[in-house]
Amino acid sequence: MTDAPEVTIALVLNELEELSFVASRDLKAAMPAIEPFGPATTAAWAVTGRDLFLFDRDAGKAFLRASPRLAGATGDVCGWTEQARGFLAFRGSWKALTAYLAQFAEAHAVFGADGALEWGEAGLAFARSHLESAEIYFALAPARFADARGLTGLREIVEPLHALQGARGLPPGLALPGALDVRATFGAALVAPWAKRGADILRAGRLRGEAFFRLEGKDSDEALLAALPGFRTNEHERFLSLFMHAVFGASPPWQPLGMRTGARPFVETDGQVLFVPPAFPDADHALAALLHHAGHLAFGSYEKERLHALFRDMGLTHPPLDADQNITWRPLFAAFGDDMVRFQLLFDLLEDFRVDARVQARLPNHVPRLLALAGKPPAGPARLYFEAAVESLEMLVGRRSLTPPWTELAVADADIRTAFRLARTWYEANAWPAVGLAERLDAYLPGRSPNTQRPVYPRAGLLGRESGEAETGQGAPPAETPAAKSEREASGGQDPDLEIPPEDTSGSGGRVGVGRPIRTTRWPCAKRRWPSRSPSSENTHRPGGPRPRGRRRRWAANGPSPVRGERLANRPCGTAPSPSCR
Repeated sequence: MTDAPEVTIALVLNELEELSFVASRDLKAAMPAIEPFGPATTAAWAVTGRDLFLFDRDAGKAFLRASPRLAGATGDVCGWTEQARGFLAFRGSWKALTAYLAQFAEAHAVFGADGALEWGEAGLAFARSHLESAEIYFALAPARFADARGLTGLREIVEPLHALQGARGLPPGLALPGALDVRATFGAALVAPWAKRGADILRAGRLRGEAFFRLEGKDSDEALLAALPGFRTNEHERFLSLFMHAVFGASPPWQPLGMRTGARPFVETDGQVLFVPPAFPDADHALAALLHHAGHLAFGSYEKERLHALFRDMGLTHPPLDADQNITWRPLFAAFGDDMVRFQLLFDLLEDFRVDARVQARLPNHVPRLLALAGKPPAGPARLYFEAAVESLEMLVGRRSLTPPWTELAVADADIRTAFRLARTWYEANAWPAVGLAERLDAYLPGRSPNTQRPVYPRAGLLGRESGEAETGQGAPPAETPAAKSEREASGGQDPDLEIPPEDTSGSGGRVGVGRPIRTTRWPCAKRRWPSRSPSSENTHRPGGPRPRGRRRRWAANGPSPVRGERLANRPCGTAPSPSCR
């Protein structure tokens, strides 16, 4: 640029006025925010805006309209202006440029001035081989890349993907979201091996590779389970089942949940089965979660009659069912409209307290374990719900006095209808803050989770008491029937099977322990005769197979069979052969 900055700015304005009214208007509107940085900077910025508009109208408009905000947020113009010119090398790059301009202010706040430029250069490097990957990269929040560690966190994700992009042709945008989730759950050390494994699967099959990077399918689960830290539930399934059986008299069936990266491990249930995550941070987290949710099954949270009564209380004659004949919860909460999440949190808070109080009566260290796992309360509106749950559990162990409404839930005859009624009273008082869906899970203590996450198939009985067992015991032995009692008295206390005579096992019947049958009746004739010679009976009635044809022809040639003559002579049936002797 050889002309003076003022001349350059005037030329750009005249050119845009002739070319587009919109571009000229946007340039004039943004210029007051740029002029304080000096005429040279303003001239370079105006030339960049014009070039981007001539290259792609959408790119030019996005640059000019974002400029005042970026200048005010970063206190600089030259850095992001010069970097924006890099998008002129890629046709159709306006989407990537728009995402870059939208995230640059946050990148400047997270990484600093120089770090923001490094963040932008990493995206441009992705664009040189795969423009769509740059769009995905710039659309992700810079704070997710930093992971509270600045440029170190950014390089942990970017460098392995850059290497695989050149060596194996892996599109970085395909792996970026999954790589962030993998690092959040398993640490940075697993990102490179995971991406390398995914690149190999992608070369073997496109659909399998895409599912792998979405953290879906068998390939992804195998790769992640091999490096899964913490207490693995599949390796301790027998221990956990026996523990629940000792507490409740029965162990509910469970099914493994798929991998959920970047989220706390939650147990879910449909009223019949527990859906268990593949791992917990430690054994205490696993025991707390499984005992709590097994308690829901044991103390009537999903019992059929109580659920039907709960829906009747809301004016529904029959609970609504989905296609699988499971009860859906949404009509129960539909009366609360957009404030449904707040009521669900209150309902779960009260029902969880009721269940934990009952479990504590059977296992005295259950509530102390939950309190030890609670940790630091979350920030935001979920904090109040979290602290209320901690205070309620402290009442169960004597650290606080039991106060209403918790006193109504601590008695043995309280049920899910009691919790629902008290939740409506709390909700109508309007003293609890609203919580969004993204913050809802933070309101639950470790070991607890949303009780209405899935449609439920109601239980006909309670866990451990399906056969009418007493609630306070582990199940008494079944009563002896009169028939069994008389059999025991007749045998004198001995095993009745000992009085059965032994079986005759002589002979070779073809099976071990099975004897040759003993014939006790005689044939109708004094002498045993051969079966009929009809073709239909030759192969089926005669032991050992069909009669040899040679002997038959020899008898026919030499006269009547001597055996048949002997039979006829010794028949006991009279002078004429009877039908049975023929």
